[in-house]
Amino acid sequence: MSELLISRLKNSIGLEGIVYLLNGFRFECKILSCDDDFLEIYDIKKSRVKVIKISEISEVDLNGY
Repeated sequence: MSELLISRLKNSIGLEGIVYLLNGFRFECKILSCDDDFLEIYDIKKSRVKVIKISEISEVDLNGY
């Protein structure tokens, strides 16, 4: 797992962005929490909280970083 990705996500709590998954899904979201295995987001489009395994993330675009 990329330590750079984990570090960026941990430092991006409260920011909005787009999370792209390996299966092609994408989420417009606000970053709520992050540890070494999981990312917790608020999905802006569906108005619900989701928890994503970090190993499933292919790319992240963050606003304001």
